[in-house]
Amino acid sequence: MSGDGPKGPSRIVKWVRQDPGGSPPPKRAEGPEPKRPEGARPRTPEAQPARPGARPGRGQRQTVEAGTPWESSVGYSRAVRVGAAVHVSGTTAIDTDGNLVGRGDPYMQALQALRNIEAALHAAGARLEHVVRTRIYVTNIEAWEKVARAHSEVFDAIRPATTLVEVGRLIDPDMLVEIEADAIISD
Repeated sequence: MSGDGPKGPSRIVKWVRQDPGGSPPPKRAEGPEPKRPEGARPRTPEAQPARPGARPGRGQRQTVEAGTPWESSVGYSRAVRVGAAVHVSGTTAIDTDGNLVGRGDPYMQALQALRNIEAALHAAGARLEHVVRTRIYVTNIEAWEKVARAHSEVFDAIRPATTLVEVGRLIDPDMLVEIEADAIISD
């Protein structure tokens, strides 16, 4: 999903025990999540705060939240790590103040989206060098070379598998580029 929100990219990290049976998590009640007092434990017993530098163990799932309004309403995370695999959701050019960077400029939007992806990877214990796949969505295929230039500046030495496609529109009409990334931590 688009955006990284006013709280900035990739600030909240939690680990959740994965259900070995693969059943979906229980449905959450409608409405905003109630605020917990400072220092209170998370609502579900499966949620645990991540330890700096720690890796999720077998059967654990680490999520990275950016604080966007879409995360709770749609039910997704900026990134998810299970074992050595990290998947970063579609990411746009929203800065840490919640503003769109590069309005009207696909190159600048792509660069900011890639910075946001790098922050999400870092929060999940990964680096750009671990990225094995990116998917790039543009609202105007005529701008592909500008977007590709930004991607190349970040990934030229890494060379992940990549797809670039045109879409009808993104969640905000001023957003021109959205990028997803998958990484495998190999060290």
